[in-house]
Amino acid sequence: MKKNLWSKIIILLIMFFFVMPSSLSVQELSKLYEIDDNIEFKAANNISPQQPINAISSGEVVVGEKLDSIDYGPGFVEHVDDSIARDLLLQSNLNRNLKEGNRQHGIWVVPSREASYYPHSGKHNVINKWGDTMMGISFPTKVDIHGAWFAGQGGGEGVWAGSIRVFGYCNGEHTQTTDWFEDIDDIPSWFAMNLIDVDRIVIEATPVFNGGGWYAMDDLKYSPNIIDEQEQPNTIVVDFEDCSYNQNLKDLNYAGLTWETGTGDFYIDQDETSALQTPSISNEEELSLLEGYRSSSRENIPVDSPTLISDYQGVIRGDATSWSYPPDSCGAAGPNHFVEVVNRNFAVYNKSTGEELINILLGSFLPGSNGDPRVLYDQYSDRWFIIVCDFNTRLYLAVSMSDDPTGDWFKCNFIVSQGSDAGKWPDYPTLGVDEVGVYTAAYMIGGGNGMSIFALDKAPLIAEEPSLGDIYAFRELPWEGAIQPVHTFNSSEGEYFVSRASSTGVRVRLLTDLTTSPVLTELGFVTVPSHSPPPDAPALGSTVPLDTVGHRLMNAVYRDGYIWTAHCIDVSGRAASRWYKIDVLNISLDDYGTIEDSVMYYFFPTIMVNAHGDAIMGFSGSHSGQYAAAYYTGRLTSDPPGEMANPVLLKEGEATYNLIDGYGRNRWGDYSLCSLDPVNQTFWTIQEYAHSHNGSGVNRWGTWIGELAFNRPPETPDGPDGPDEGVTGIEYTFNATTTDPDGDEIYYWFDWGDGEDSGWVGPYVSEQTGEASHIWSDDGDFTIKVKAKDANGRESGWSPEHTITIIAGPILEIGIICGGLFKVNTAIKNIGGVEATNVNWKITLDGGAFIGKETADTILSIAPDGEETITSESIIGFGKTIVTVIAEVPESLDTREQRGFVFLFFIKVNPGG
Repeated sequence: MKKNLWSKIIILLIMFFFVMPSSLSVQELSKLYEIDDNIEFKAANNISPQQPINAISSGEVVVGEKLDSIDYGPGFVEHVDDSIARDLLLQSNLNRNLKEGNRQHGIWVVPSREASYYPHSGKHNVINKWGDTMMGISFPTKVDIHGAWFAGQGGGEGVWAGSIRVFGYCNGEHTQTTDWFEDIDDIPSWFAMNLIDVDRIVIEATPVFNGGGWYAMDDLKYSPNIIDEQEQPNTIVVDFEDCSYNQNLKDLNYAGLTWETGTGDFYIDQDETSALQTPSISNEEELSLLEGYRSSSRENIPVDSPTLISDYQGVIRGDATSWSYPPDSCGAAGPNHFVEVVNRNFAVYNKSTGEELINILLGSFLPGSNGDPRVLYDQYSDRWFIIVCDFNTRLYLAVSMSDDPTGDWFKCNFIVSQGSDAGKWPDYPTLGVDEVGVYTAAYMIGGGNGMSIFALDKAPLIAEEPSLGDIYAFRELPWEGAIQPVHTFNSSEGEYFVSRASSTGVRVRLLTDLTTSPVLTELGFVTVPSHSPPPDAPALGSTVPLDTVGHRLMNAVYRDGYIWTAHCIDVSGRAASRWYKIDVLNISLDDYGTIEDSVMYYFFPTIMVNAHGDAIMGFSGSHSGQYAAAYYTGRLTSDPPGEMANPVLLKEGEATYNLIDGYGRNRWGDYSLCSLDPVNQTFWTIQEYAHSHNGSGVNRWGTWIGELAFNRPPETPDGPDGPDEGVTGIEYTFNATTTDPDGDEIYYWFDWGDGEDSGWVGPYVSEQTGEASHIWSDDGDFTIKVKAKDANGRESGWSPEHTITIIAGPILEIGIICGGLFKVNTAIKNIGGVEATNVNWKITLDGGAFIGKETADTILSIAPDGEETITSESIIGFGKTIVTVIAEVPESLDTREQRGFVFLFFIKVNPGG
């Protein structure tokens, strides 16, 4: 931290007490704890019916709408130390203002798309947000309440109200009460209230989780009282179909009624004091499988899995006094650091050691921003880009001034809620980059609830004196969960965008000419295998399953003509993670695969690809007998199509997880991220897991950061280099050369084709020639091949074969040794098919001889089937002896030994030996 930090704190104190309270505190303080609650439905004054969203057809071009710079917020450069100083002040203020915990009354709200579970008619109903157990509705006149349709709301039975009843009031007095209605489940049921002459009702629910009980109401039916006897009875049905998703009915007089704030008992956000639970599984085999997942470790990583090089703790719920949930895990590696952004923290780590350098509130780092943060490291400019939305009208952007995230940052924002998006607010912004631009897409909530793409010229953002340059909008695109701009890793025609268009189609768009006249072209639809939304994922001790947020695409990468992307789908009633490799030239599916299991649920997948075409994925995993944990997998470009390695445990879950949002969902997150190291091209992933509870028993999420790399095998060697012909008995040398893509040392294994091999010879450095030698004892044609392995045991394939023809060489055979006066002799025969040349021979006597103990000479040539007689020098002696004859050429060797007796100058040799 800079030495003048305290002087900055004093300046910021002045700013804080005179400026910040009017702009930051109310927004930030009210949105610290639960990210979903920051959606206070900014479209509250827009209750117009949804407008149709028209999809552009394939090949259609949409011209970008240039934003007026008047809608840019002020940009400024500041050092991270300034953010740290601001954080000290903000945390101090938070500690003063949040001592009472996170207590909220319910409101009547039309749930979001993702939180709409069981409408009775159409696609909208209304719910009691936060599960408030006392919710009132007032009518302008006396009415007769006939009833309404009720169903459960949220992630499952663990949060559905056990029963409801309704109190009727007239002129402030309680007049009637219905019986308890208990038919609240996943099928809407009619509750006949039959309340007469009331002007207000209060619906009471029995709580089931931390003081809350969630339900959904649809098609409320009532009749105003008839004042004039000549009037005809008029029955009104409130079906909410003219509302927008996320519509807050509070104080809007919707349908002429007053939708009151709830008055149920407060409860503190999660009172988690129960001890850790154990699996309740009756099937021993299934329990065994679960134990296997729990015990997964680096020691039993499948051969083809990426290797975990390093890993360390990321942000934990409660860090920097932020208790937001879910985290929306996102982080990226740079040359020396790893930057993490989550709801609502900004953190920086030493990439090599995992040391936490910074961990502050996101609002301290980027004042005015709120949630759904994204970060990437741009390998073109060596900068970090961070984008965050305010769930109101703006997107906030931070750009590092160098590759050091602990230094200066340029910070700015711009209004997106304008033009045809006026009255809407941004949600779920995505992030991508190419050589010339920075791109994001957001779900614009309110009115038509479509999606918009925003393209920013990168050059002004990374200039020495940075500023917001031209920004272009492409609005009212069809709602498809998320539009993912790709992280582009080499030159392309422009910036690609992908989104899930249907159960069998992925939409591909291309944005070109950003710096001149940008246009968005629909390239078409890639046909993918049919799929359906994933179910929520059960986890050990979770009251309701973890929310998997559906089948939207989670991130996208472009490299060498292909887009890689991933999302979560349903496979046999379980959440599974699917990846696609899309050929952009032909708008076709080049490859795909699914990470699935008969026990585990895998969700929130993210993917990254390196220059070799190797890919990794990171994701969450859980089951009813296992706490939610973090996993990864991967594939080499050489692996068979459609295959990835078995999932590997990155960080095991530690405790139960129950963080129920206002819609009754057990929120786990919206996404995770994998990134590529710009220095050594290793992979990084940041994933969420269920962290241990704090001392008060409060549920916590944690994030875990891991660096991965593939141990790629050596390249397959070319065919062995050596002679094409040879003869038996001669040693021949062969060599081979290959390259290890990771630079590992290499061993070679030669197969000689005659049932023998060299074994592993080496080590050699990558690209160094290895060699081995062999002698064939039989004639014929033999195929030689070679393979390589690296120092980690990864093997290449077999090389092309090399054929050597071996013919029978000379074969020497020694005849019977004969004795006589002064000398012994014998014949050396060549029974082979090749002339024997330079045949060395030797006759020795062991014992008995005084003179002529050894005679040696060379025969220049013995023709095939020929023989030559050899004779010793003169021998004189007395006693027993052993006569030995040796004859040899490089190709052949023969030895003969016979016993005898020397008597002065006469040698007797026993013919039989």
